Amino acid sequence: MKILITRHKGAIDWARQQQIEFDQYLTHLDDVGSLSANDVVYGILPVHQAGLVCSKGIDYFHLCMNVPEEWRGQELTAEQMQICQARFVRYWVQPYQNTES
Repeated sequence: MKILITRHKGAIDWARQQQIEFDQYLTHLDDVGSLSANDVVYGILPVHQAGLVCSKGIDYFHLCMNVPEEWRGQELTAEQMQICQARFVRYWVQPYQNTES
């Protein structure tokens, strides 16, 4: 299942304009345990949640943008996201394991 996690309408609109299809839209990820290894997660997750998603073998694609300072903290439209060079980038996140302790 392909899941987009975002609370922003502009991000959903942008993804549709890019012809990216999703099976499910969530405003936030409540339970990583509900995901399976066959799922693919797209969105902007806190690093600890991205790490949990990746630890289950799930592909995680982070929504990256170059947002100008004057646009930060506000809802962006799909058109503004395009200007900000929005793109999904695949990441593998895992906690650092210090073996020297």
